[in-house]
Amino acid sequence: NLAKVDDDDISFVDKLEKKLDVISVCHEEARKLRDVRRSEEAQLRAEAEAVAKQEADEKERKRLLEDVTKEAEAKPGMIWNPNLREYQYLHDHTEESWRD
Repeated sequence: NLAKVDDDDISFVDKLEKKLDVISVCHEEARKLRDVRRSEEAQLRAEAEAVAKQEADEKERKRLLEDVTKEAEAKPGMIWNPNLREYQYLHDHTEESWRD
């Protein structure tokens, strides 16, 4: 009777081993495909983030450029100061002074 139980256990283990061999092949392929998919998704995500960052940087650069050009325009009563490299209001001596 014990020999029958041992034979049943051995046959069960043999069947299980065959099934595991078949599954291991599928599992290896599935793991490789999963890794490839993950790397592709990571690459796409990195490219999308790079494009978004580039667009944000370009938008910020344009905004700063517009601000600088608006500041650089001479308004009435301003002259160019070559030392500071910007327009400044010319001091008007005819205006009232606190020294008067």
